[in-house]
Amino acid sequence: MILEIDVRPKMTINEQINELIFVAMEGREGGLTAIETNFGLVAFGESKADLIADIKDKVRQHCNANFNGQVRLREFTDTVFDCH
Repeated sequence: MILEIDVRPKMTINEQINELIFVAMEGREGGLTAIETNFGLVAFGESKADLIADIKDKVRQHCNANFNGQVRLREFTDTVFDCH
């Protein structure tokens, strides 16, 4: 068995990313959660404005305030219905 190990340097937000995509969802106990999966960023807020503010803080912290791209907040809603 051959084990391959990736030794390339990990990509950073500052170097190669021009857009971050957060997916927003409602929390089980209220509030909102947004997740960006490439870098593992997670933000929380009681309202959409709070969520956006926390996303900005998380991105600034993660990239030392050097990110010049844009952030996309994706929101999904579910429609639940019976098939009877």
